[in-house]
Amino acid sequence: MSKINPNYNKLQTWNWRYDRTFVAERGFGNAKVDYNLSTNKTKTFFAQNIAQVYVVTGFIARNLQGQTTTLGRGGSDFTAGLLANFLETKEVEIWTDVDGILSTDPRISLDAKIVEFLSYREAFEVAYYGGKVLYPKTMEACQPKNINILIKNTFNSNAKGSIVKTESQVGIKVISRVKKVIVVEIVFAAITSDFGLLGKIFTWFGEYKIAIDVVATSGDSVSFSCDCKPPISLVDKIKNDNSVTNPPS
Repeated sequence: MSKINPNYNKLQTWNWRYDRTFVAERGFGNAKVDYNLSTNKTKTFFAQNIAQVYVVTGFIARNLQGQTTTLGRGGSDFTAGLLANFLETKEVEIWTDVDGILSTDPRISLDAKIVEFLSYREAFEVAYYGGKVLYPKTMEACQPKNINILIKNTFNSNAKGSIVKTESQVGIKVISRVKKVIVVEIVFAAITSDFGLLGKIFTWFGEYKIAIDVVATSGDSVSFSCDCKPPISLVDKIKNDNSVTNPPS
């Protein structure tokens, strides 16, 4: 924070490691939070430990076996969103190093401006396609209970910032770009309309934990972008499957 409360030492505070109450189902580094169990444990904790200020660590949780795990990239913002969800607040504030969500990357365009209002869906798209201000899972936590997300600048607290909420005005808000995208094209050996063919291909990529983004299809091929280069073993699997690369008998 850019300002220090002079009465901070006089406030009743509680230093709280939220892994005592946040329970994740699986996935070290990308844990999936059990909302129902975590909500009950969090509400119980706050009911039993009354304070004016809670100092909360972010990023960590425990799995069902009691082992420490982590929420992954953006886990601290996600923590704030989860607490807002569990305690049913009206708003959560994210303090960062920029004045809000910009209309484009300022390193590309000097005309970038602060976008005052975005919907959850718009903000999610911005985050998904490269925006670093807000972590997508923060929207996941806030949207179900219509909790507004206010983004403010720690070093410029007078700036209005950006507000993410249920709805916003129609129109183009942000232009973004994604770097280092891998484009995969699979050309079938013959024009085919086999049912489930694309599902089979996408399942293979899912088994390798490769996320598929934009997809385009034609009568004899499919093209799509993904977040990393497919390994040779996956390429060989596609080449060796007769339903994909060879004409039907």
